[in-house]
Amino acid sequence: MPVAEYEEYLQNHQGMEVALMSRQIEKLDPLSLRDPQLDLLFDTLPNAVAIYELFGDSIEMLRVNQAFIHLMGETDIVLHRPSVFSVVEPVFHQSVREAFHRAVEEKSTAECVYLRQMANGEKRWIQIRLNYVAHNEDRQLLYGALTDVTDLKQAEARIEEQNWVEERIYKAVPCGIAEFDASGKMRIYQANHAAIEMLGYGEKEFWLVPRYFEDYLYGEQKEQVKQQLARISENHVEIIEYPLQNRRGELLWIHDSVKRLKNEKGQDIYQSVLTDLTRQKDVEEQLRDAMMRDALTGLYNRKAFEQLVADRLRTSKTGTGTFMMLDIDNFKQANDKNGHLYGDVLLIKAATLLQNNLRDRDIIARLGGDEFAAFLPDVDAPEIARQRGESITYAFSISGADQKKLTCSIGIAFAPVHGTSFAELYIHADQALYSAKKIGKNCCALYQPETAEEESEEKEMSLPALG
Repeated sequence: MPVAEYEEYLQNHQGMEVALMSRQIEKLDPLSLRDPQLDLLFDTLPNAVAIYELFGDSIEMLRVNQAFIHLMGETDIVLHRPSVFSVVEPVFHQSVREAFHRAVEEKSTAECVYLRQMANGEKRWIQIRLNYVAHNEDRQLLYGALTDVTDLKQAEARIEEQNWVEERIYKAVPCGIAEFDASGKMRIYQANHAAIEMLGYGEKEFWLVPRYFEDYLYGEQKEQVKQQLARISENHVEIIEYPLQNRRGELLWIHDSVKRLKNEKGQDIYQSVLTDLTRQKDVEEQLRDAMMRDALTGLYNRKAFEQLVADRLRTSKTGTGTFMMLDIDNFKQANDKNGHLYGDVLLIKAATLLQNNLRDRDIIARLGGDEFAAFLPDVDAPEIARQRGESITYAFSISGADQKKLTCSIGIAFAPVHGTSFAELYIHADQALYSAKKIGKNCCALYQPETAEEESEEKEMSLPALG
């Protein structure tokens, strides 16, 4: 939520208790709701990470982790200076804004480098790798992993001046610096200590025999990287990313700022500044996975389930599959009687039973409350689907002690017979679930078009927003 809207809200609610005000703001701003699992992950990450909100051309920080505060030297940054542009040098405002919009428009990653004023007044170069997460109307949510690349920028500047080969610079910069032939297997002529370590050697050992850069390019991407390098024109700098496999067999993801030029002998060579992004890539993957999961059960959440099913329907050669909707029978009464902790135990148990009775390739999710769903790719035979459903209801009915026994009802619809989109399959599986409840619960029912209209009239069904 933009700052102006927060201020207006606070002015209209003076005197309210802090806790009540916080709950109201959360209701107004679903993008800022906190997730305990994500909080724990945030605070233990070694990299600086922040969550941002893009609203029009306004960019605000919603949350930052401890590594961010340590890197920037700031506390209470979100409370006091939430706007990104309050600390970014004005000349970089446009490039930062464009990177955020690019990540949103492509629903992917974007990267930019800008000059930032730190808490102590020092100006440092920061690289931010943005990932699009979600949106709510005109407001977009992104997360960014930030790295201080001041040393890297200084090294690149020295490359432009052709002074970077000095021994003092080689040993001073923390990133790898290497010079290698632009032809053949790309023999390495120069490498600093950091580059040699990346390749898995000690410095003395590395220079005992000729080394070739091509030998460390990984798998199928070897030819692709060589082609990218070959397209670089003389005295031009390109930034490329690719995997390297070092002598120890470790796979590293490398950010390479590489320049093609002629050395003093007139040979075409590449000069590279190499940054190891492996840890940052791992962090991005962990964040992406955490944001797709239900915090209680570890299953996919509703948004991720919808996206995964839609992707599977779109990319499948056959377009076939079974869509299951599942409710725990009498869950509300058990939850009200025994308390929410008891209810949480039942939900976790239900998630485990579903995982144990479905295939690894099946997509399983908790949609909310006691509502679960599963999509079984390439399963379109009614007898097989019913058999799967009955095995699940049976597993529920025999599980646990008497006081924690579960039963469930399942509704089943098939793609493409009952629909080719997530929305169609959801509606029809939900109608089948209603039929199973009507029959007497603890069973599964297949969608029957001829009875669906009559049963829909009996049920006042409010459909969720399916995006």
